[in-house]
Amino acid sequence: MKVFVFPGQGTQRAGMLRQLRTSYDAVKDIFDTASELSGIDMQDLCTNQNDEVLSITSNTQLAVTAMNLSYLRLLEREGIEPDIVMGQSVGQFSALAACGALSIEDIFRLLIVRSKLMDSIEEVTCLYAVLGLSPEKVQEVLDTMEPAADGRRVEVGLINSDKQAVIGGRIEDLDRAAVLMQEAGAYSVKKARLNHAFHTSYLKDMEDEFSAFVDTLKFNDPVHKIILNCSADYAKSAEDIVKDVKLQCCHTVLWRESLRRLFENEDLQIAECGNGHTMQGIIREAGFRDKVYLMSNPKELQMYVKKVK
Repeated sequence: MKVFVFPGQGTQRAGMLRQLRTSYDAVKDIFDTASELSGIDMQDLCTNQNDEVLSITSNTQLAVTAMNLSYLRLLEREGIEPDIVMGQSVGQFSALAACGALSIEDIFRLLIVRSKLMDSIEEVTCLYAVLGLSPEKVQEVLDTMEPAADGRRVEVGLINSDKQAVIGGRIEDLDRAAVLMQEAGAYSVKKARLNHAFHTSYLKDMEDEFSAFVDTLKFNDPVHKIILNCSADYAKSAEDIVKDVKLQCCHTVLWRESLRRLFENEDLQIAECGNGHTMQGIIREAGFRDKVYLMSNPKELQMYVKKVK
């Protein structure tokens, strides 16, 4: 069973488009589309700009998605279609293209609005990855913390595996939480390469305007199975997808539960369609013992094509 998995923010790296130098002609239209719609030179962004520029949300989400869709394109050129797709956080939008739910043009239009609304939120927040504690233990530790004067708390934004969760909030609160997590046994608490507390209520102010824009787009029923972030279940219709897309900005991504749903299937042939190996690490940590093929590695891409054809 062929599975395409798409990573999200944090996988961007300066110069990452150079990995596609021999295949750029095949994916150039993806970057051209993103450039025309956004007014950002996407080829330059993904080739010449530094990590600081790439970390701006309105740049990151487009860059990561353009890279993800490029690896999808390379598989499609080989005649490989997925049986199941899934994407973590902003990676879910690449999965929407892979399952036929939304056009590439509308995906970029949606991400332009989504990222600009996120960047318009003035409060300084971010995400910290907590490694070595169960998500349940992480929540238990957070429950012991006194809320801020306005009642706000640190929240769990992503549940990645039995030993990894991502928490979001104000930096001073996250720093306090980090000390408590380490005292509780976490072996690492580190700031994510992100500049907002994604998938928490700290982004609630954008939800209404974003939802209204989502309603202007045409979503299709999925042609291939897709497991969604907030329901951690298969979408049965376009309506299921729309609901999850609206929820995802401000609600926890249930990646661990999504993987458990995926692992109910047998003979999984998983391709990570994006830059790097972030999903490979999380999938292995979740208990998957077979190889996760990295499409950003040309040799592994060809290995995958040969295996599934």
